[in-house]
Amino acid sequence: MDKVFKNNPTLESYSKTSDGTAFYNPYDAKMHAKSLKDKSILTVFKSDLKTNEKQELKDKSIKPLKAEELIALIKESTTAEQLEAFQGDERKSVKEALAVKKAELESLNQEENTNENRE
Repeated sequence: MDKVFKNNPTLESYSKTSDGTAFYNPYDAKMHAKSLKDKSILTVFKSDLKTNEKQELKDKSIKPLKAEELIALIKESTTAEQLEAFQGDERKSVKEALAVKKAELESLNQEENTNENRE
């Protein structure tokens, strides 16, 4: 949690100038900002920080799948669209499995097209 809110638990918001100085009173922040090159003032709300902290905790609790688990999902995929979900993974074994499955699907598609042309 933000230091200002830790030190002042009943505070709901404060103003922060571009140099990082916190003010309880927005007018004081405005007066201080006049002396700065960047005169911007940010109002920080406690409720916004709580929402962000909850999201961060939720994000940390989501663990990435192991390479073996991803490879199993890749092998079960039946379309190129399904394989797109795995494109961003940088692990060598996952990339290799993805390349093999893409080649397999392309081969199946070519066979289907060849069979359709014969009919």
